[in-house]
Amino acid sequence: MNSFSKFSFKAVGFTASLIIIVAALLALVDPGHLISKHLAWHRRAALHLEPAPFDGLAASQVGYSPHMRKEFSSPKPFTSFRVIRIDTKGETAFRGGPPIRTIASDDTGAIRTVWLGDFSSLNTEGRYRIVADNGLSTFPFDIRVGIFDNALRSVQRAFYYQRAFTEIDAKHAEGPWIHASDAALAPPGIKKGWHDAGDFSTYSASTNSALFWMLSAFADFSPTDDQTGIPESSNGISDLLDEARWGLEWLLSSQAGSGAFHNTTCQDHYGPYGTNLPESMPPYRLGEIGTIATGRAVGTLAFASALYRGHDPAFSAKMLTAAMLGYRFLHDHPDENSDGPTCPAMRQDQMPAVGRDVRMYAAAGMLLATGEPRFNTDFESNVQPLENDPSYLRSNVYAALLYLRARAGNPERQKSLGAEFRQHAAMVVRDGSHNAFGWAGRDFWGSI
Repeated sequence: MNSFSKFSFKAVGFTASLIIIVAALLALVDPGHLISKHLAWHRRAALHLEPAPFDGLAASQVGYSPHMRKEFSSPKPFTSFRVIRIDTKGETAFRGGPPIRTIASDDTGAIRTVWLGDFSSLNTEGRYRIVADNGLSTFPFDIRVGIFDNALRSVQRAFYYQRAFTEIDAKHAEGPWIHASDAALAPPGIKKGWHDAGDFSTYSASTNSALFWMLSAFADFSPTDDQTGIPESSNGISDLLDEARWGLEWLLSSQAGSGAFHNTTCQDHYGPYGTNLPESMPPYRLGEIGTIATGRAVGTLAFASALYRGHDPAFSAKMLTAAMLGYRFLHDHPDENSDGPTCPAMRQDQMPAVGRDVRMYAAAGMLLATGEPRFNTDFESNVQPLENDPSYLRSNVYAALLYLRARAGNPERQKSLGAEFRQHAAMVVRDGSHNAFGWAGRDFWGSI
């Protein structure tokens, strides 16, 4: 069961979060800093310091853990290569032979064939570069345990920079990406949440998608790091749960008295890029309530309630109560697929397939949280094939992943869902094996 969600987290959630890092650094930086950076880019371009794309050997600049597969790509043929350790005396740590395979490439410009080398058996920690007998070499890279720790910390901390309706202060920003509180601009009762990557609106669609992957990461890996430098650090709770709570609190604050959830906290208009400061925007508008935003919120809050029971029982119970009220609203509006027009960039109004998606997700979350048989029945009545990748647009894959976690799930249904996931995973792996750099070509907005 966990292998499916672990694969999905690594292949989709991790890469999607990397985009958020870039957006956070750009969207929250002050205009003067942006201008100075642009000038630096122009000066560097004038000095012709930028290398041509793929003019050397390509290896991972994040690095490699000691026992993972390690490959590099070359734009020219080679017959042998050396891996040189550069943090000691520059001795040769590994000698390799000819390419393990070639790949015909149509996404590397004029380079139509790429040669791949393998040095997987090198597992000694250190800093290295690769030199091939074709005269090309890589940039330096590390092999070490915990190689992904810094990248993971950056991904997780990116959400702090995107926090809405609060101050981002210098102590926790660890850099110049600060702004004053924009809490006074929020609609009455609305709090927390994350600004979008490209604007300052807060959306049900992207918030629930981000929360699903954060909660899945916690469910799969149980991280305990409580020292990532966010305001809640050192409180005895995993910082991943603390950050997820920031988004969950926005969901709770966006619930109407009917049990339905609002779809957005919206800004309609923005000035030129680099001139918008969160604390200087017009007041936000509260988006409409609808079954689509409600279904997303129910699934996410129910999932979260199951995870927070052992850490904050009162908050867990609050989320489950909210999910129950939202589920009742869905039950009372069985043929409605509503999503209001406010901030139409993510609007999915009157889309029956999306309506079934969110009901499938809501039922799976409630089944996981409560084990009640009625949610099994509701899941079956809304189940849809996993013919798409998971994204903020479609929540049926999220629903299936939650269903695999539910002890009360039907074993035969779980078996069939597992088979679908294995099929898609094999397609992704196969796709990556045909790419010059091992990238899988399946993507959606918010991924790389």
